[in-house]
Amino acid sequence: MRLGDVLIDGMENGWLVRNGYMIPERIMKDMDEESRDVASRYNEMISIIVSCRKFRNREYYWQKVLEATEIWLEIEHELPLLFPESVARILERNRFMVRYDRCIDAALAASRYRRYFTFTEILRDVRFGRSFSALGDSSVNKVLSRVLGYLEDSGLTVKTWRNSRARVDVLYFRLFRMQTDEKNNCRHCWVLHELKRVLEKADWVW
Repeated sequence: MRLGDVLIDGMENGWLVRNGYMIPERIMKDMDEESRDVASRYNEMISIIVSCRKFRNREYYWQKVLEATEIWLEIEHELPLLFPESVARILERNRFMVRYDRCIDAALAASRYRRYFTFTEILRDVRFGRSFSALGDSSVNKVLSRVLGYLEDSGLTVKTWRNSRARVDVLYFRLFRMQTDEKNNCRHCWVLHELKRVLEKADWVW
């Protein structure tokens, strides 16, 4: 069982967030050696990201953020590959009754960053998209804040910040990849992808 399969299971069933985004040792024991090494690096990255929340010194904060980013770049190809339908399903499984199109647009925007991203960057990317364009300037910030909160609470992203008098230098790391090449994508590719994942998981269980 690879890292991507474990993370999808954790996102869909809610245990990833409940476990502080970490992969439990009991699950890692059932992974093959190579996948276990990748999962260990993932846990190391999460530990750094979460620890950043207690740092006040700006220079040290960014030093640790860069450490986490280096690991993220190392394991990004192992993160689960999602389709828009996958994002909607994860949100639904977590019982978030939300505008899925807005969450999907935000996830698509996040997937284009080969590093952490900020609220302002995602706002710039989605502001004039179809699902956000009808919102006024006074509403779009609040709506996007809720949308990013749903992604975080589903385990799709993990957030960190520097602990000054208020939360500053807030950053998000995505824990997924996303199929965005529409030209080479077919109408039912996501179904085939999900079927392949289920069969691989069944073979692992068997």
